[in-house]
Amino acid sequence: MYRCDHNISLGINLTSLTKILKCANNDDKLKIRADEGNLATATFIFESPDGTRTSQFTLKLMDINQQRLGIPQTDYKASVRLSSAEFQRISRDMGVIGEAVGVSVRKDEVRFTVSGDIGGGEICLKQGGSADGAGETVVECSEPVSSTFALKYFVFFSKATALSDTVIIQMNPDVPISIQYRMNDSAGYIRYYLAPKIDDDAGDDEGATGDM
Repeated sequence: MYRCDHNISLGINLTSLTKILKCANNDDKLKIRADEGNLATATFIFESPDGTRTSQFTLKLMDINQQRLGIPQTDYKASVRLSSAEFQRISRDMGVIGEAVGVSVRKDEVRFTVSGDIGGGEICLKQGGSADGAGETVVECSEPVSSTFALKYFVFFSKATALSDTVIIQMNPDVPISIQYRMNDSAGYIRYYLAPKIDDDAGDDEGATGDM
């Protein structure tokens, strides 16, 4: 349950947030409150299941004035839905070989490729296939799309596997890839965007962002 009278953005230091969340018991209910008239702090209230214990903490908010990676509404040429556990495994296994992964989507398959100092690798998932019975792979592709991305961000994104059984990957040529996890209880989603690598000399200039 939530209520929001106007759109507002809260700048939160994740390290500080983690410290406050550690003050909660595993089965506590959590309420987060921010007042539009005073956006200097946010309040976190923890309540035990039987209502006999409550605790309240305030967290100083940040004035985030950094450039954000704008993602316009896009009609993607290629979309793949697959098991989130399989995506996590692919990201992990590819990371053993190299630092960049090529993702190619065609009419009935998605292909992940990697090369590095010790060799190379390729994983192909076919339309309708199921990895370890973890969910059918669904490929929708109006035209072939291929791009290369920094693997370390795929590994970071795959930490959201616990939120959803499936992940949706959407691609267009020369625009950021969209990687979305819809929460299993239909409460919402978390979506990541990652710009493709320009060339081998681009280093870590890729832009990554996310929203929930």
